[in-house]
Amino acid sequence: MSYILCTDLDRTLIPNGIQAHDPCSIPALHSLLDKIKLKLVYVSGRDINLVDQAIKQYRLPVPDFAITDVGSQIYQRNNTLWQINTRWQSVLQESWDNAKIENIKTKLCRLNGVRLQEPEKQSRLKSSYYFAAETDISELKKNILHIINRANFNANIVLSLDETSATGLLDIIPKEASKNSAIQFLINQESFDTDQLVFSGDSGNDMSVFSSQLNAILVNNAEPDIKKLAIKIGKENNVTNTIYLASGDFFGLTGNYCAGILEGMAYYFPEIKDTIQEQLNQLPTVNH
Repeated sequence: MSYILCTDLDRTLIPNGIQAHDPCSIPALHSLLDKIKLKLVYVSGRDINLVDQAIKQYRLPVPDFAITDVGSQIYQRNNTLWQINTRWQSVLQESWDNAKIENIKTKLCRLNGVRLQEPEKQSRLKSSYYFAAETDISELKKNILHIINRANFNANIVLSLDETSATGLLDIIPKEASKNSAIQFLINQESFDTDQLVFSGDSGNDMSVFSSQLNAILVNNAEPDIKKLAIKIGKENNVTNTIYLASGDFFGLTGNYCAGILEGMAYYFPEIKDTIQEQLNQLPTVNH
């Protein structure tokens, strides 16, 4: 049997948040990949270069696929190289208008507290900004929608908070783009069995997946407001049975970051729970 793990990176798989992490969890995931058939998909707001940087810096497993730029790019690993999915690019390009984006960019940067992110954090199908953490999110979103509608432009607005820097993150991407729609595209392309697929995340830009029918894990280190939002979205979309909130009661681990991913995988796929425990037991840093 083959499994598919789609996971966010920052503060989900990568332990770069403010909460404690279990050093054994990423090595255990490496070991698990050697024991079961597991396709690995990274689903991140990072671009592909920053994904590669994270793999090296945190010694992450190399994935089979990478969904980057908040769902606006899809890559497949081909030996040691990344190959971009041109079909997904074509789908999104149809509704993207660079001239309108430039017009919108100017107006967004006039909003109080909003500023453009660095050039390396922009991409062909993503326009990214910072906003002040204390900003009223609902008011900001209303103002952004007003600007976009005035420009007669259809786009997807993704708002999230980087807790480590207490900075708001705003991404404008094509209307058809999101983490969930990119995953769904990959599911159809690769004929993945959704019963064997699970997604893990921690923040606001993961909510498109939490509102879907896909099995999803919210790691324990997610902010309380994000947990409440995930539950609320689950109820509104009648998918509460496909949202698992890691709690840290799994083999003495915290449930934070990768430990929460392992906990959630054991929940959705109980047949591999013993295999996960075996990998943890073999690591000297585990204390449970």
